Amino acid sequence: TNLSTDEIEKDLNRSLPEYAAYQSPEGIATLRRVLVAYSWKNRELGYCQAMNIVVAALLIYMSEEQCFWLLDALCDRLLPGYYTQSMSGTLLDQKVLEDLVRQTMPMLHDHFMQHDMQLSVVTLPWLLSLYINSMPMVFAFRIMDCFMAFGARVLFQVALAILKLNGEAILQITDDGTLIGLFRNYFRTLGDSAYPDSPDARRQQITRFQQLLVVAFREFSVVTTDTIESERMRFRQQIVEEIEAFARRCAIRNLRDHGRFNKAQLYVPWQI
Repeated sequence: TNLSTDEIEKDLNRSLPEYAAYQSPEGIATLRRVLVAYSWKNRELGYCQAMNIVVAALLIYMSEEQCFWLLDALCDRLLPGYYTQSMSGTLLDQKVLEDLVRQTMPMLHDHFMQHDMQLSVVTLPWLLSLYINSMPMVFAFRIMDCFMAFGARVLFQVALAILKLNGEAILQITDDGTLIGLFRNYFRTLGDSAYPDSPDARRQQITRFQQLLVVAFREFSVVTTDTIESERMRFRQQIVEEIEAFARRCAIRNLRDHGRFNKAQLYVPWQI
């Protein structure tokens, strides 16, 4: 055992509960072995929530050893900082995504700002779980295929396409709860026809998921790997400072002895 094993045990039964393999002791044991083994290989990281979802999905298609090494590649190279206690990589990419929305769909960006809607409420889970926990797995695996082939830019292109395809509906929404419901319903209908009223029978056969990929890769082809890296460079220092400030606030909040200072005075140096 190590510091991560208790956390792993808590999440094992919450890993793709709709998938039959993870309702059996054998499937749970397979998932446990991969996560515990990786927590020993990368002791600094150990285990982070959402790793269980990704690993559970990967184990459907590959052996434990293959899954272990792919998890290693995801954490160290493909998505650095995603599966850490601070989630610095995910927070950085969330900031990048929000700026891409501002650049490519300014009307949506202004709408979010005007109504104080937090885009991260819906998009952060998309990035963190590689869409596995958001849409039916048959479609999430297609996105993962593209991610493995073309890199992290795919995650941004798909997110932007989802927002664009639902743009008109989003503009009618003014709160986060309704926004979450909108996307939940959209993901549930990805297998439906995108053009059910078209007189062309072949066009009727195009699913909403196929439409999503077309919009992602055609209309947002300008979002390249170089674009993502450039945007990450812009926001990296800001994210580091925000994480450090949050850690300081937590430390101050947990202080039992304030000495000669009250809490307001303790916060002042970090606010300057």
